Parts: sequence; C-alpha cells; structure tokens
Amino acid sequence: MIEVLVAVALLAIVSVLSWRGLDSVVRTRDHVQRDADRDDALLRVLGQLQLDMQMRAPDTVLDGGAAESVVKRTLPAALRIDPTPGGPALDIVRGPAPGGRWQRVRWWRDGHALRRAAAAGGDAFPLPQPGAGADLLDGVVGFGIQAWIPERGWTALPEDDAGSAATGLAIVLSMASPAAGPPQVYRRVVALP
Repeated sequence: MIEVLVAVALLAIVSVLSWRGLDSVVRTRDHVQRDADRDDALLRVLGQLQLDMQMRAPDTVLDGGAAESVVKRTLPAALRIDPTPGGPALDIVRGPAPGGRWQRVRWWRDGHALRRAAAAGGDAFPLPQPGAGADLLDGVVGFGIQAWIPERGWTALPEDDAGSAATGLAIVLSMASPAAGPPQVYRRVVALP
C-alpha cells in the first residue's frame, strides 16, 4: 500500500513539473510569435518608406526642368519635412503612380502609431493632398528624420540652413519595448543621389 502511495505521489510531482514545463513552452512560443509579427511589420514599413523615397520625383521635374536649382536646398525638391506636435512629417512627391501620374505621400507619427497617407495621382501641379491615411505600425514612441551633410555629419531635420545638400537620409523609429525597458531604436538609411 505504501508503495502505491509513493508511486502516486511521484506521478503527481512529475505531472505538475510537466504541466509547468508545457506552460512555459507555450508562453515562450506566444512571445516569440508576437516579436516575429512585430519585426515583420517593422520591416514592411521601413521597406515601404525606402521605396517611397527611391521612387521620388527627380528635381528636374519639380524645378520646372532646370538642371540646377537656383537656391541650394538641404533636401531634394521631392522631399519636404514639416514639424508637427508628434514629430516631423515627411512629404514625398513620388511617381509615377499607376497610370503614369505623380503622387504625394505623407509619413508621420500620430500618438503611438506611424501613419502613411497617399493622395490620388495627378499629372499637373499642385498635386492633390494626401488624406487621413492609415496606421501602419503601432507602439511607435518616436519618429525622427536626419540628413547626412558632408563635412557636418548627421543633422536633425527640419533645418533652416539651406547651404549644403544632404547625401543621405536616416529614418529613426523608436518603438516601445515589450518589456518595461527603454525604447528600441531602429534606423533606415537611404542614399540621396
């Protein structure tokens, strides 16, 4: 009888340990899946942002066909940075959109979401303004844009100095950490030829 009680007690201990191990594996799997989904969304957003900048309109289109702009700008004519309460907003004139028309796209942070809005395509300036857009990424606590200016390094935008043209642009996203730690910072750098 004692042997049976010892066997039952051992089986109970083994089953409790097995249950805790299985629960830990399931929680770890859920955590890894959440992180993978978040990383996928982040990569899609950064890829779309880079594609929008690579498809930007050439300066000759926006400067009335002139090969060189009279006023030197930090950014190409197709890119504009507007200060907003949630951080900078990036406006891009890109094209051609479907149908061979130019399109205005806007990226900005609204609360804890990164938003993108695209206007209908147009073939004459001024182009239509983007609408309300859609949330593409949640958990964003910071959105910044920096320009690489030769001999000066990375400079936060918008900038008043219009003397030197930027040769690169960095999009900096700060994401809330899943654990209660400091924000995670992601950066995508795009060359500006």
